[in-house]
Amino acid sequence: AGIVDASRHISATAANCPATKMVLGGYSQGAAVIGYVTTDTLPTGFALPAGITGPMPAEVADHVAAVVLFGKPSTDFLRGIDAPPIVIGARYAPKTLDLCAPGDPICTPGGGGSGVAHAMYAVDGMVGQGVGFAAAHLCPGRRLQARLVLDQTQPDLGGVHGDLLADESVLGAGVDIAEGALEARALADRTG
Repeated sequence: AGIVDASRHISATAANCPATKMVLGGYSQGAAVIGYVTTDTLPTGFALPAGITGPMPAEVADHVAAVVLFGKPSTDFLRGIDAPPIVIGARYAPKTLDLCAPGDPICTPGGGGSGVAHAMYAVDGMVGQGVGFAAAHLCPGRRLQARLVLDQTQPDLGGVHGDLLADESVLGAGVDIAEGALEARALADRTG
């Protein structure tokens, strides 16, 4: 259902809001969904979910500025659950950042590692990398300030939010953290 919903929503946004540039992103299963919707080939030997007849139209890629994937399941992991491998399509691959934390058993080829590593993206700096990548692709050639906010309604992230607010160095240079929504805006008019 997630692949069908995401594909429909992305395609509808591209058709109904042609000036909009989207950033597609996901974590774990969400990364798998985004990976599958950005493919340009159908996996052989696997039935498509009801509601999908093939890849999204190629021109939809023109409306996607960036794709950021955190902990995308590896081919080995997917094979273990009888799911097809994820192959990012040619029109999306150059604007895709695929991040796998060291020791993450979901995305590391061959598995291994610790489930703790799969839950650490919010504190290991990779979210900051993703925000910076997305912001740079939204406004190429312009200095940007990116703001990251973690959803405090997620019980497993409650303590993380305060830690990130207290220590911007967790996310790296050029990424500011503040309460509100994920936001990227140009700093072209700022001096200094």
